[in-house]
Amino acid sequence: MDLWAIQQEGSSAVRAWWEETLLGHESIALTWPVITGFLRAATNPRIFTRPLSYDEAIGHVQSWIDRPTLCVVVETDRHWDVLRGLMTKARTTTKLLADADFATFRQLRWVNPLD
Repeated sequence: MDLWAIQQEGSSAVRAWWEETLLGHESIALTWPVITGFLRAATNPRIFTRPLSYDEAIGHVQSWIDRPTLCVVVETDRHWDVLRGLMTKARTTTKLLADADFATFRQLRWVNPLD
């Protein structure tokens, strides 16, 4: 999800991808840190010329969560074992753990909306 695209201050391609994905049939997953990060940034007047109001931001998130194809991913008791396994297999370090580096983990399926 590209916050700037949602705010209409950014990429229309990303916005189109996000809207098509939410309306599509494929599953999409978000984490609570992504959702709360969206809420924090989207309502911040230091980031956007016209930040979303509380109600607008909550409305966006609620509309996503209401979609049957959206799943909120939460950690389980196996989180460390899975993360450690992914990191070990990729032989990665912490600098590669950002979401921009998902390609490092070949077992994960992910999509770059700009490709």
